[in-house]
Amino acid sequence: MGSARGGSTLYMYVTGLDQNPSNNKVKIGGIFDCIISDKGVDGPNLSCETTDIFDNPNTWNQKIEVWVTGKRVSTCRASSCAFAYSKD
Repeated sequence: MGSARGGSTLYMYVTGLDQNPSNNKVKIGGIFDCIISDKGVDGPNLSCETTDIFDNPNTWNQKIEVWVTGKRVSTCRASSCAFAYSKD
C-alpha cells in the first residue's frame, strides 16, 4: 500500500527486462505511472516510484503491469502483486 499522493517505491523481480531503464514502463491499474529512475533496472530487479493519482477513486487491488519496448505487456496475476493506494 502506498500514498495516493505518490512517492512510494515498488521493488519487483521481472524476467525479460531491457537493461536500459527508458525501454521499460510500469503502470498500476493500467493508468497510473510508476517512474523508473536511471538506476531502476539491475538485471531482473526493477524499482519505480509511484506518482500522484489526484482524486481518482480507483485505489484498491490495482494490477501492476510491466511494459518492455518490443515485447508484450507482462501483468502479475498473483494477489500479492496487487497495489493499493491510501488516501491518508
